[in-house]
Amino acid sequence: MGRGKYRNLFIIGNGFDRWLGLPTSYGEFLKYYRENHIRIAGGLNCPVHTDERGQKITAVELVYGDAFNPSCLPDDFFWAFEDSMRKIDDQVLNAYFGKTHDGLYEMQETVYQAVDILDECFRQWLASVDVGDANPGFAFGDGCYFINFNYTDTLQRRFGIDNVYHIHGSVADGEPLVFGHASHPEMAFPELIEQKIVHHVNGGKSSRLIGSYFVENALYETDKHVMDNVDDLCEFMTLDGLHIEDVENIYVLGWSMAKVDFGYAEFFAEATKAECDFDALSAIGQLRKVSAEESLDEERLMDLIRLNIMYASKHRERELEKPELLFPQGTVLDPEYPAEDAERAVRMRFLLEQSGRTKEVMQDLATIMSGSDEQADACDSMLSLAARLDGGHDARVKNASWHISYHSEADKAHFENVMAKLGVADYSLHGSIEECIAPFSLSVHDSTQNERDNRHAH
Repeated sequence: MGRGKYRNLFIIGNGFDRWLGLPTSYGEFLKYYRENHIRIAGGLNCPVHTDERGQKITAVELVYGDAFNPSCLPDDFFWAFEDSMRKIDDQVLNAYFGKTHDGLYEMQETVYQAVDILDECFRQWLASVDVGDANPGFAFGDGCYFINFNYTDTLQRRFGIDNVYHIHGSVADGEPLVFGHASHPEMAFPELIEQKIVHHVNGGKSSRLIGSYFVENALYETDKHVMDNVDDLCEFMTLDGLHIEDVENIYVLGWSMAKVDFGYAEFFAEATKAECDFDALSAIGQLRKVSAEESLDEERLMDLIRLNIMYASKHRERELEKPELLFPQGTVLDPEYPAEDAERAVRMRFLLEQSGRTKEVMQDLATIMSGSDEQADACDSMLSLAARLDGGHDARVKNASWHISYHSEADKAHFENVMAKLGVADYSLHGSIEECIAPFSLSVHDSTQNERDNRHAH
């Protein structure tokens, strides 16, 4: 049994960079997008159209706006930018591009171009931000570990911190950045474009479902894939010597714990509670429980396929809260639409996919630490495997304490609500980041050091 070297876990969000004076609000991104998206679209060889008003339109305005009357995206699209990326109106796009082979191909290309333009705009905007190097007066000791949801290297450049994990990537690394919604982590359902299945459930009217597949795939590509990122985080924490069981304090600095990131908040909350069942946090453990309750014979698998296709067809109604255009109530595809059954079917498919990916990461970690992937087969989660590979971790006996910064009364109420949902009782709220991390200020550090020096002198 043993303990790791980290006791304090810091979770850094965009509010932290804004506290340091960096122009990283989504309002700044809106401004950058409108000034640069035409240039960026041209650089990606994506077509730019001019409407009758002389306004230039890219694939982004077609896909995320009204394809029949495209115009500049509203400010609201950018205020909630990541969540907005799930709001593609698949049925309007189907109607706009039509049922022909050429129309479907153009729809597919346009949807992918929209995603590419947004991705490149987002990356170039972040790369344009000057981080600077002035330390605002804080120092963090060796017992602190940082999980950074930002894409900037402010912690490294301004505080000289090396033990930072960029959970969504860093612009400085040149690797793909993770951003987007958190509503479609399951892969685009291939049966939507397999004719025999489509004909079976939809009487041969397949073009609409083929169009739905293109949107489904774009939604999958723009999902954050929270559980994948959590698995990768667990691997890096293990390799960096952080035992989640030993974390005593969690500092939330400028991280809103909004809807798109709530899955991460759930993980941190559950994993830092006493007597946490790590396997219950993993897709593998969850799938074992579901599989024990449900038989997956051929008939049931066909039923799951049907339900998954029905779920895909309901994207407009579910995500945009708009009435159906192409799949009205009572069609062959949707005689009644059992919503709860369809959601369970989609959840089952996701667990199957995620379990396979989680196992691959577990095998990778086991190989790195032991030279073989055999130990991965004996565990159902990254955290239980980490303890096994380390020879055992000390069991947690007390829940971690949370220390959260907020910037307004509405923000404060939001965190109180989130903590209640997470079942976290041991937390404190602080009206500023300075107040939240006051124990780590250089003045406190210098004062403590002086007291130690004086005691030593006497």
